[in-house]
Amino acid sequence: MKSKLRKPISVLLAIAAMLTIVVIGDVPALAASGNKTVNSTASMSVILNEGETGYSSYVTFNVSGCPSGSTVSKIEVNVGTLSYQGAVLTYHLELSSSNKSTVETISWGGAGGTKLTSTSFFATTPANGTYKIRFYATCVGGALVGGTMLDIGTKTYSKPSIKIYYTY
Repeated sequence: MKSKLRKPISVLLAIAAMLTIVVIGDVPALAASGNKTVNSTASMSVILNEGETGYSSYVTFNVSGCPSGSTVSKIEVNVGTLSYQGAVLTYHLELSSSNKSTVETISWGGAGGTKLTSTSFFATTPANGTYKIRFYATCVGGALVGGTMLDIGTKTYSKPSIKIYYTY
């Protein structure tokens, strides 16, 4: 009697083991994720003559310490604290990476403390690298300094930061 039960039980155990392997083998591995924030003490600044349009100075962020092989899933830029003299209209922010040859242009009205987001432009590029930001603006009115109207305007964003979201 024992030998008659052993064969069906052995077959059932073998089938159960095969089903377990098939089910476990089909479960995709979940990617790990994280983020890295880099703050700057630098400023993006521009000085323009009235009616002139141009780019600000760059702020550079060196991002390192992300896991080996990690790639960007999203980037957030906090433009920092705004100060200005005169009327300088901001159009957009440019964001570039040492890991991509083209620049992303993000529309922006120029409010200080704004968080601007890039969700797909840098997707799948390496997370570690050098990132740069600058803004594009036009001086539409000069500054009033000490009761004298000047024909220049200035705009500065101090202490911006960048946050790189990544998967690996």
